[in-house]
Amino acid sequence: MIKKLLSITTITAFAFFTVTAQTSDIPNKAFELWSGQNATSWNNLNGVAPGSCTKATAGADIYGGSGAIILKTLSVFNTTAPGTAATGTINLLQATVTGGTPFTDRPDSLTGWFKYAPVGNDAGNIVGILLSADPARDTIAVAVFFPSGTVSNYTYFKAAFEYRLPDAPTQALFIMASSGATGGQVNTMMYVDDLGVVYNPTVGVDEAEATKEITVYPNPVSDNLNVNMAGIQGANVSIFDITGKKVAQHNLTEKLNSINVASLANGMYVYQVNSNTNGTLKTGKFIVK
Repeated sequence: MIKKLLSITTITAFAFFTVTAQTSDIPNKAFELWSGQNATSWNNLNGVAPGSCTKATAGADIYGGSGAIILKTLSVFNTTAPGTAATGTINLLQATVTGGTPFTDRPDSLTGWFKYAPVGNDAGNIVGILLSADPARDTIAVAVFFPSGTVSNYTYFKAAFEYRLPDAPTQALFIMASSGATGGQVNTMMYVDDLGVVYNPTVGVDEAEATKEITVYPNPVSDNLNVNMAGIQGANVSIFDITGKKVAQHNLTEKLNSINVASLANGMYVYQVNSNTNGTLKTGKFIVK
């Protein structure tokens, strides 16, 4: 089954997971291995959009080791082409990614380090998709992170895998794009280094308390979405549609915030609560109805 690029945020069901032997990993996850401008084990669009995927060479553009990946949104034949890299086969015209890399475990989260230099309100995406064997090739779990806003220094991210099936995967797709499927802006750039997967991690006290204290409601919502920060200071919330396009961003106070979403079309959206200094605090989904 062909998986539509960037359409995976429509997945809402969540199933239990069990910790298994940690035999799977992301190939060339630190982007140390390159052949020219092609990162080993990662496909890109350089064949049709030269320069959309390049190796970081400046020290400030590398988080660790001697390599990182830079993705840049370009204009190709009057079509906006997000800088894209994937552990599968990319079809720009059909906006699809097929294939994948062998993967048999059920991790808790997808992690990594990134910088982001968007043009306008552009928003990129970093995605992990766990799949069952052919011919069914069902989606077992998805993790998605939406970089947005200017992030000048490398910042840690963690996106939880949301499981929809209890099966063990046999394959995984890891996809990164500098812009969303719609609304991409030419010259938007995303830097990524040291991707990883986390198994049943021990959550720090501060992070656990922040996730516990931040509440977002109601869901579904028709007019005002409430974000209760319960004393957490210096944060903002970004809202994305299912293509990864950022449709709103608001600064948050440390108390109760009411965000009017009545102008948004009916459908599913992803919210991302970010600290102004410490990265993402909480992500989730809500429905405008």
